[in-house]
Parts: sequence; structure tokens; C-alpha cells
Amino acid sequence: MPLIDKVIPVEQAGFHCGRNCTDQVLSLTTYIEAGFQKKLKTVAVLIDLSAAYDTVWRQGLVYKLMKAVSCRKMVGLLNSMLSNREFMVFLGDNESRTKKLNNGLPQGSVLAPLLFNLYLHDIPETQSRKFMYADDIALPDTKPSNHPKVSLTKT
Repeated sequence: MPLIDKVIPVEQAGFHCGRNCTDQVLSLTTYIEAGFQKKLKTVAVLIDLSAAYDTVWRQGLVYKLMKAVSCRKMVGLLNSMLSNREFMVFLGDNESRTKKLNNGLPQGSVLAPLLFNLYLHDIPETQSRKFMYADDIALPDTKPSNHPKVSLTKT
């Protein structure tokens, strides 16, 4: 979806045509190796968002869609696709009661990866580099070996 692709940060390689996890691992490794060559110390914060698809806040995603996409009909269609979703569990001859899904993205949907990238597109900038692949984020920082501390929390 070219309209949304313009919004996705270049640091995000997940679900992005022509980019993959190996690219991010190689880029991060190269970043760390460059620090070693300069006798610098590298530390990193590694973040894995658990149940990432299941916890996407639908109203927040729709808000971000409205800011990113000028076509209101498309936003309305996507909102409709994400709204009023229900599920039930079948086990043998038994079935559960119907449960409503208020949040999350439809598992297996071809749009879910793109919508997830849009949902994460505006995470705060950091002073360090950012390497992202889907719901995994690496925030490395490189400092001189004698530096008293390395701060990754300054944004």
C-alpha cells in the first residue's frame, strides 16, 4: 500500500518488500563491529513485544490511519474490517460461547503486517540507532570504553 509505505520508518524491515531479518542482524552486527574497531563499548536494549498482533489498540490504529492516509473511504473500510470481530472455540462436539475481540489484528490477514508496521511507525526517536524487525526492536549505543555509563534512555 504505497500510501502507508511512505509512513513506515526506514528502520523497520519487518513485512517490508526486499528487506528481511537477516538484513537487520547484519546491520546491527556491522554497527557493533564498527564500534569494536574504534575501541568503543556497545550496549543494547533489545525489546520483543509479546502478543504484538493481539494487543494492537484498534482505536489508536484507526487514529494513526486517519493521520497517515488521505483516503477516508479506505480508513472506513479498514475500521470496518477491524470492528465487531468475534470468535468461538470448537473442541470435538463442544463449542464455547461467542467472545468479542475489542483489540488486535486478524491473524493471517494479508493486511495485518502492514497495519502493525503503521501502528509502530511513531515510536519515539532515540539518540541511538534503531533496528526494527516486526515486533523486535534493538536500540544499541556505542561509547568510549572509559565512558562512566552509557545512557539509552535519553530521547
